[in-house]
Amino acid sequence: LKMGDSFNFLTTRQAGAIDGTEYQLLGTFETFVKDFDDRAMKVTLESAQRLLDTPNQVHSLLVILDETGNTDLVKQQLTDAFRQKNLNLEIITWLQQGLFYRQSVDLLGKIYGIVQFIVAVIFLISIANTINMTVFERMREFGTMMAIGNDRWIISATILFEALILGLLGAFLGILIGSGVAEFVSIFGIHMPPPPQGTSDYTVIIALSPKLLWETFLIATLSTWASALHPAYRAARFPIIQALGYV
Repeated sequence: LKMGDSFNFLTTRQAGAIDGTEYQLLGTFETFVKDFDDRAMKVTLESAQRLLDTPNQVHSLLVILDETGNTDLVKQQLTDAFRQKNLNLEIITWLQQGLFYRQSVDLLGKIYGIVQFIVAVIFLISIANTINMTVFERMREFGTMMAIGNDRWIISATILFEALILGLLGAFLGILIGSGVAEFVSIFGIHMPPPPQGTSDYTVIIALSPKLLWETFLIATLSTWASALHPAYRAARFPIIQALGYV
């Protein structure tokens, strides 16, 4: 079919009559999903009712909102309005009928959680090695502190407090630098090929949500602090005599 071509839909009505109404192709459209494009067609409501042999009937009505966050609010308002008018209508939100979306979110959420865990473990191990070397390079300093009467828990608290300060500072600088890089990359975007079942390529930008930034901040801070637990424990229980002569 080309623009302006005419075609007929031959549909059998309940009474056995054949509807051979002529239609004219006015244009084409394309979405992100190929399976939908292969089967979808836009027609007027009157034409759809004639094709389905359901005059003056509507199977479903799609309501598009200006903000996704208003979904629950509008659903409640429509439910109250239908109840007041005694209309037996069912309201289904996009999230309830979006099985593919829900499954994709669950899958990507689990993948993201595993990646976060792996990064946290690698982060903890690498920092623990650095803090361990730093602590034992300062062992004579800690030995001197214990020799002049400081309790061992003060040694542990000092190491842990320093690790916490480093974690907070590193997390803040990391988020600041990372956000700047993300904004810079988003200016140009990342060109991606069509996904499975997709019809067109697209450009990816990096979206930083407050939740993501907060999770990153906690992972960096807590991993740094946790990596200092074992070195702090060992340093606090190191014999004073050996600590004073530690090389």
